[in-house]
Amino acid sequence: FRDNYSRIGQLTVRDLYLAFHGQVGAAWEAKDSDKISLNKFSSWMAYEKDQIKLVRDVGVDFRLALNSYYAFPTAIEFGAYYGLDEISVTTNTNEIINYGGEWRYYWKVLFGFD
Repeated sequence: FRDNYSRIGQLTVRDLYLAFHGQVGAAWEAKDSDKISLNKFSSWMAYEKDQIKLVRDVGVDFRLALNSYYAFPTAIEFGAYYGLDEISVTTNTNEIINYGGEWRYYWKVLFGFD
């Protein structure tokens, strides 16, 4: 709902947003750092194209737009995301981190959504 202007203590509720979404994307990594340069980017993409794997996720966002003490814009956002595909990431210290198949939650407190 929009333009509500309900009061809760020192907060004035302006807008409330609820969004559902899905994403598809890919990321790639270089096995040899000397294969990537700005001049060789297109040849590197030709080399890596069959190794790029699309990964998917779905999620929900809840946003609350407020004013604090009548004047200060305040925004609170909560997001929950679920990775549909599992991926493994190797860090610079050779630690392997697995993502996907689990819910991840994020909180944000901002001065506005713009």
